Amino acid sequence: MNDLLEAIVVGVLQGITEWLPVSSEGFNTLILSSIFGKAPEDALALSLWLHLGTAFAGLVYFRHQLLEIFKNIIVTGIHPLLLFLIISTVISGIIALIIVQFIEFIMVSSFGVLISALIGGMMIFTGLLQYMKKDRNVMKSINQVNWRQAIFIGILQGFSVIPGISRSGITSVMLIRFGLSPENALRVSFLMGIPAGLMASFYEIYIGNISFDKFSIISLIFAFIVGVLSIKVLLKVAEVINFGVFVLALGLLVILGSLVVMFS
Repeated sequence: MNDLLEAIVVGVLQGITEWLPVSSEGFNTLILSSIFGKAPEDALALSLWLHLGTAFAGLVYFRHQLLEIFKNIIVTGIHPLLLFLIISTVISGIIALIIVQFIEFIMVSSFGVLISALIGGMMIFTGLLQYMKKDRNVMKSINQVNWRQAIFIGILQGFSVIPGISRSGITSVMLIRFGLSPENALRVSFLMGIPAGLMASFYEIYIGNISFDKFSIISLIFAFIVGVLSIKVLLKVAEVINFGVFVLALGLLVILGSLVVMFS
């Protein structure tokens, strides 16, 4: 990054949209490429980098629950939720690593307008999932998740590295179908998001896509601060509001905009 306004805007957006089922990665990639003129592959790298800020925000917010999980290991052995998080993280990490390299290759070799159309299409997919979300009212305990569900949810989370697919959206929808209440589904989804966010950002650091300049650090700080301040409110909002129509409409607008640019 080379602009203070850009750093603040995308940091704030990451801090807010990470807690909503609307694809923070898709939003930031679109903003960085369409408004701030970043190359699509650079926009994706910065979007993944900013997950480090909201991952630490999640660690702060869920610190008591995480400490309780690790304390229980000493008394009762490995906690079912911890086992779920480990398995789903490993599975999603493997799948995301394969997919993100393919996406980066496409972004380098494709036109920006096609990338916008891809993001719009994935937003429509996310919106449809959210719109069709059903609460089965089983109200299963958060500690009753099992390893089979972890594998399936881990696979879904791996595919959420595709810009426009909401990680929290697809995982929480499936967790609800597995019997969790909307509140517990969101909690498990965001606990999953902590290691996923750390892996995504560390991957971009490892392959050298991120330069540690003052603006990228400022953006990360804003993502963390806004993430900490907004998570409680936005989790409550996400519990009661179905964002399906909003994401569907946004996806359609992105695709229409891409078509206008393509044929103008």
